[in-house]
Amino acid sequence: VGGSLLVGGGKAWLGPRRHVVWGMSKDLGMSGLRFGTLWSQNPALLAAMGSAAVFSSVPGPVQAMATSLLSDKPFIDAYLLENSRRLASSCALLMARLDALQLGNYARPTAGLFLWADLRPLLPLVQARLPAQAGAAAGASGAGGSAEKAGRASGWAAEAALYELLQAKCRLVLTPGASQHCAEPGHFRFCYAFVPPRDLEAALDKFAAFVGELRNLGNC
Repeated sequence: VGGSLLVGGGKAWLGPRRHVVWGMSKDLGMSGLRFGTLWSQNPALLAAMGSAAVFSSVPGPVQAMATSLLSDKPFIDAYLLENSRRLASSCALLMARLDALQLGNYARPTAGLFLWADLRPLLPLVQARLPAQAGAAAGASGAGGSAEKAGRASGWAAEAALYELLQAKCRLVLTPGASQHCAEPGHFRFCYAFVPPRDLEAALDKFAAFVGELRNLGNC
């Protein structure tokens, strides 16, 4: 927690509307344990969570294991340092390959496991491959509304088609923006932490070949 949360006397102060949630799934790759923590100074929220914990408390053996693991400070420090190094290396590989493809903008991660990329330049290439029925449905969804709404409906259809094509042709699963409540179609979330660097590089080779194929078909 940053120093902005510290007030007089060095005591941390979150206030009633700020909460800190942490789990072991991302930092330690232990999502199966379903172990997490909540730090809050909101009495009403703490009372509600206390009641909920009666029916969904962390099992005793899991608490004991987590306590033992998190108490081993030398291991945790070394693990997090090495984990950060490997994540940074995989992230750098992904960004370098996206830069080479010149697809568009992406948010440069400063931590975490994901990269948010703008793949909108691929949507017109995918739209050209959509069957006529899809285009008609997209137009119908915009009937009675603006051309902009019809275009956005067509864009969401193209995003869904791109998602399916990546799975079918490349065996790649990227999280589409629609599932992340993105405001406009064409954005995808890459996870660069799920596989070893060698597998990540192979996946990016497939992705680059797929983009090249789309571009070649678009120039026909």
